[in-house]
Amino acid sequence: MRQRFVTGNQGGKVRLPQGADPYHPKFTQGTVKHSDSVMVWGTFGYHGKDKLVVLPKNNTVNKERYLELLCDHLEDCFDACKSEVFMQDGAPAHTAKLIKEWFEFVVVD
Repeated sequence: MRQRFVTGNQGGKVRLPQGADPYHPKFTQGTVKHSDSVMVWGTFGYHGKDKLVVLPKNNTVNKERYLELLCDHLEDCFDACKSEVFMQDGAPAHTAKLIKEWFEFVVVD
């Protein structure tokens, strides 16, 4: 009996008898194309760290959500880290005009 090989997602091989339907459930395995994601926000510094804020599952951060996080947690993070400097990367939510204006207002205040 002649056999052929079918490669799967994990690089494994399944031996199929000649004429077998490769899509028969016996020879297939379900996969998840886009798995759930979890996003966290947190702060740390030389003198300490603050708690992680876990966002709801599959939630993305836009400028409004980021501003909400800053308003709710930024002051506590400075206290917990005993820090006077706040750094962030260049993610679009971090560099949005709304966020820059908020920081200008907070520093002047």
